Amino acid sequence: MKSTSILHPLGNDMSQNEIRKHEDIRNNISKHLNDMKEGEDITFDPLLINLNVTEKNYYLAIRSGLNSPTVFLKRNPDELRVNNYNSDCLSAWTANMDIQPTVFLKRNPNELRVNNYNSACLSA
Repeated sequence: MKSTSILHPLGNDMSQNEIRKHEDIRNNISKHLNDMKEGEDITFDPLLINLNVTEKNYYLAIRSGLNSPTVFLKRNPDELRVNNYNSDCLSAWTANMDIQPTVFLKRNPNELRVNNYNSACLSA
């Protein structure tokens, strides 16, 4: 990602053919990223050229796999196996962390599950 973004699932206004097209692109992106060698030095724009997709279609392809709004942090393609992190938190905390931002919208079905999970972790 060129910048940190909140991506939303594709809207209902898109035809099934368009959705399938973006799902196919997403599958191609996933395969390409999984086939990349560990430590391969590549930035976002050359990746788009290698994939033969526009930036707009890249984001639509990512959105085709989402069920709820999701935060994507700015990353280079060679950092795809790095968990989301915050450098300030890492320097203050000397243990392993797995932190994921959550997005709450009205009537988000995941909101209750996230709250229950967080409550269980805090009370353990």
